[in-house]
Amino acid sequence: MKKSVYKLDPTSDRYRVCPNPECEKKHMVTHRGKDYCSNECADTDYNRKRRLTNHVVSMLSNGGTIGSIQKEQQAVTVNKELSDEEWKVKMKANMDILNQLEIDPEEGTIFGIQDILDKGVAFGCSSTSGPLHNRPKNAPATFLVYQNFRIYRPDVDFFLIINMNQVKHRKHD
Repeated sequence: MKKSVYKLDPTSDRYRVCPNPECEKKHMVTHRGKDYCSNECADTDYNRKRRLTNHVVSMLSNGGTIGSIQKEQQAVTVNKELSDEEWKVKMKANMDILNQLEIDPEEGTIFGIQDILDKGVAFGCSSTSGPLHNRPKNAPATFLVYQNFRIYRPDVDFFLIINMNQVKHRKHD
């Protein structure tokens, strides 16, 4: 990838932080559709995600559980600012809150972001997270995974929460 001709400017729409967790380099892009600082970083991150997905599918097909997969994922996806013990405490608190929510088993349930914040969910502590790729580039659309819960934030004001355990049970009915 060519060196950017733009001066590093965090206020610019061309400013990026490389999404490869092994890099996270701040850089400017020449094309707005690019996020990674180099083709090598894009390939490395793509391969990491592909290996992780293949590993999860393999474990599930061989009788593994979501819990055992989550433990392995922690090393890759845990918030770097939390100790292992802090992460476990916050994750348990998040799971307690999410398990108390009434979630529609057919389509999930939409919650206002403030409602979820008021309940005390620690968004910096999830199993994994990332951008929703079917949204415009500058849209603040993300997803979070909390064990069996998937939280999709397609808009600034609300979340769609799905309990994957309910979805799996529904498919077998």
